[in-house]
Amino acid sequence: METAHPIKLSLPADGRRSSWRRFTLDIAGFVRFLPFAREAALDRLHRTGFKSFVRDLPLLARLGFSYYRGMRGGLSAEMSHARAPIDPFEAWLAVNQWTPGARRDLLHRLADCACKLPRISLIIPQAADAAIKSALEQVYENWELCVVGVESVRAWADPRITAAPSVARAAETATGEFLLLLEPTDQLSPDALGEFALHIAGQPEIDAVYSDNDHIDETGRRHSPEFKPDSMPRVDGPLLIRRDLFPDASQARNVAHIPQILFHRGRPAAPKVEPKEKYFSPHLSWDRDAARIVPRRFPADSGLRFQSCAEFDRRPVVSI
Repeated sequence: METAHPIKLSLPADGRRSSWRRFTLDIAGFVRFLPFAREAALDRLHRTGFKSFVRDLPLLARLGFSYYRGMRGGLSAEMSHARAPIDPFEAWLAVNQWTPGARRDLLHRLADCACKLPRISLIIPQAADAAIKSALEQVYENWELCVVGVESVRAWADPRITAAPSVARAAETATGEFLLLLEPTDQLSPDALGEFALHIAGQPEIDAVYSDNDHIDETGRRHSPEFKPDSMPRVDGPLLIRRDLFPDASQARNVAHIPQILFHRGRPAAPKVEPKEKYFSPHLSWDRDAARIVPRRFPADSGLRFQSCAEFDRRPVVSI
């Protein structure tokens, strides 16, 4: 009688190698994600002067999960083809979106500000629901809005919204220390007035402030960002200016730049049209030689220094 041999069960070698490959790819992906998170934190510090907070961790975790899912999907046959590259600005928006955590952070900074926060007067040359709605959604509440050319503002049911027959009249009756003129197609980001107010409170010598902006289409898609330098002789877009300097921005001597997208323009860059009213022009300029660029206050160890336009003009020009 023949002796029965026991049956040996084992996993295919290919299966073990496949599992091990997926595991090593996950570990490699995590290691590659750590420098990405560090660069994102440094970029935030460079742009805003603030370090990343704990509230940023959920967003980074979601980005990491998406990265891992992409790595795992790349192993399958149906995902073996190369993915279409993501638009650079869409990638920027993914890590710079407005979140409840960002709102809480701004509220805390406004509450902790020891300096007097200014009142800001907004002027819109005609009724525009999107622009007015963006004002009503501001985190910072010490503002007023004057709509030019309307008979009644009852539709918006807010005592801070008034009407005036002209931009000049709106500027004369404004009670804010600073004026902000908007075009009907402009929209404010929810943190716009709060960031302006904090910047002015920290540096009360400022005469005018401008920020970065992008464009927004009818569907709400943001595109075509304009990241501006710290020294500009002319601002092509909304400019916050002291009320006693309006409408002659050339008198501004201390000009500051906030490196954040605080405006969304309703149409892309196009040939400029002269304003119908001489007192209204969102494209304001100042004396390049006389104006002084007010440096942003970064941590002392950042090593960042800023110079005025006039100091740069005295340097030799290099053509590349």
